[in-house]
Amino acid sequence: MEQKATSAEEVKNYEEAANIWRSLIERDVYDGLRLRKNSSAYAKLADILSNQGKIAETIAAYRQALQLNPSADIYVNLGNFLAKKGRATEAIAAFRQAIKLEPDSSTYYYYTLASQLMEIGNTQEALLAYRQALKLQPDADNYNNLGNILRKLGKREEAIAAHREALKIDPKSYLAYYYLGDMLEYKEAVDIYRQASKNDSTNEVYYERLASLSLERGFVNEAIAAYRQLIKIKPEASTYIQLADILMKQEKPEEAIALYRQAAAKEPTDYYYSN
Repeated sequence: MEQKATSAEEVKNYEEAANIWRSLIERDVYDGLRLRKNSSAYAKLADILSNQGKIAETIAAYRQALQLNPSADIYVNLGNFLAKKGRATEAIAAFRQAIKLEPDSSTYYYYTLASQLMEIGNTQEALLAYRQALKLQPDADNYNNLGNILRKLGKREEAIAAHREALKIDPKSYLAYYYLGDMLEYKEAVDIYRQASKNDSTNEVYYERLASLSLERGFVNEAIAAYRQLIKIKPEASTYIQLADILMKQEKPEEAIALYRQAAAKEPTDYYYSN
């Protein structure tokens, strides 16, 4: 019957799947030796009810599963469901229970807890959760998560240090470059984006950020150079237009017009590009 329930769920026949799991639960309800299996059936039923949008029934099924067999995984599933429904406080309680049961099992538990703590504005406890995740798994993602929350707390230097640690572990970490570019002073930010483009020369975002940052600071020549590089990897009409607009302001109409024409050739039906 379990296979039938799974097959029904796979084809999105949730009502049939739910009924099968209910039958399995009723069959085993008086069999104390099968409580663990029954807990799994409730958890499966909860998953299906969540797909049907039955909020109260989903929560009740998860709680019944937990009553029979307290499991970190089921607490996390309940927490994730509550989080999706905007019930952050209840989600936090579920994630805390998962961590209490398996404190050293998974950084994901701490990550989900931290994200919900951020939702309710409890940044200090979120910071502690991210630090605990980092202890369990000191990888680039967790350093970037830590750096991001430190930045939100106004701890700029600590945030920068965290993202630099991420780069030591993963020299191609997109998020580390992105956040560092946002926080560093212009010269250092430019160096970071240049380093990023050397490590990943096909990532258009680095050149876009470099061009945007240079324009904001009034370094037009640097912006032009960045757009020229961007055109090589993103030869789209919009990129030609952006560079052409700058060149027109720099009183370089001939090159600008040539770029406008290239943009029009790429998007011949777009009135803006062809005029």
